[in-house]
Amino acid sequence: MTDHRREGPTEPAAALPRASVGGSGDIGGAERAAAREHRTGPPRVMADRSDERDVRANDAIGRIGAALRGLRFGTVTAVVQDGVVVQVERTEKVRLDRRDPRRAP
Repeated sequence: MTDHRREGPTEPAAALPRASVGGSGDIGGAERAAAREHRTGPPRVMADRSDERDVRANDAIGRIGAALRGLRFGTVTAVVQDGVVVQVERTEKVRLDRRDPRRAP
């Protein structure tokens, strides 16, 4: 027959150290920041992603503005995937004279 008893500390649970909230057992500010960084990564990571999104958004706005410049008739379409502009399309229409081409001047 197999013995299923757990090996480990023999002290009762009350004798083991406990983490406390507040009081003398509270971790300090530096330790708290290190623990937070361990959970979430360095704080700069979020800023880098935010900066990258801003750069992409500004690039998209610039390209859309460039596509609109000089456009008299037509369309500018921004293709978006996962919240990011991935393509800007410009379709220009050229209006020809409305006179009937079959008539001679």
